[in-house]
Amino acid sequence: MANVVPTISSIAFPAGAVAVTWTPIGDSDTCINYMAPGMDCVSVQATGTFGGASVALQGSNDGTNFAGMTGKGGTSAIAITSAGMKAPNENAIYYRPVSSGGSSSSLTVVALFFPRIPRVY
Repeated sequence: MANVVPTISSIAFPAGAVAVTWTPIGDSDTCINYMAPGMDCVSVQATGTFGGASVALQGSNDGTNFAGMTGKGGTSAIAITSAGMKAPNENAIYYRPVSSGGSSSSLTVVALFFPRIPRVY
């Protein structure tokens, strides 16, 4: 049981975009949340050895109470069970991946964030 601290990499375009990476995520590891106010999570990608594990994306607006995020265009919670990519419906302030199940899993999760475009009303 390890705490997996995210690393943040700047993306050249658009300005202010970042890729947040949690790795390696093993069985029973806890991913430390990433605080992204003013950012939209546009996609989350999971790769590696799943060993039967499933990766979900959770969000929170208070940093304490996390809830599963649903995939774009649907109502089902994001659950990645093999190498793949999903996009969340919701926006939050805090994000974290959660791995469950599996045996001898070793995963990498990368979330891509873009600056939020202000809405004009």
